[in-house]
Amino acid sequence: DSSGNCGSTTSRLDQPTGIAIDWNLNLYIADSLNRRIVQYSPTASSGGVSITGRLTGKPYGVALKNRSSDRLYFTDNQKKELDIWANGTSVATMGSSTYLSSPTVVVVDNDDNVYIADETSEQVLKFSGASSTYEVLLDRPSPV
Repeated sequence: DSSGNCGSTTSRLDQPTGIAIDWNLNLYIADSLNRRIVQYSPTASSGGVSITGRLTGKPYGVALKNRSSDRLYFTDNQKKELDIWANGTSVATMGSSTYLSSPTVVVVDNDDNVYIADETSEQVLKFSGASSTYEVLLDRPSPV
C-alpha cells in the first residue's frame, strides 16, 4: 500500500497470485511477494492465518485435492518447484529447473495426478501421483 506496509499483517496482501477454497469455505491465498500462503476463515472478522510462515521462494498457484484442506499444493515461481504441505508442514517438493521454468497454475485430480502450467516454457506438465515422473501434455507449437 502507499504507506509501505504491504504484508505487515495477514490482512495485507502483496501480489496475491492464486486462490483455492476448501469444503469449509476457507480461502487459501498465495501471497507471492510476502512469501506465504494465507488462510482466511469464512467466520473471521479480519485478517487470516499464515499457514506456511515465511517461505524462501514465491508461491504462485495454489490447489487442494478434492477441496480438502488435508493437502495443500502450491507452485513456487522463484524456486521453480511444486511444494506439498500437510498440517502446516512441508511434506514433499516436486520439480526442478530442469523442466520447470516459471510454474504458475496447479490443479490436482482425484487420482493425485498434479497438473502444472509453466508460463515460460509454454507447457502443461502432468505429474503421476506423488512421484517426480511427468509427461508433457501440451507444448508450444514448433516454428513453421
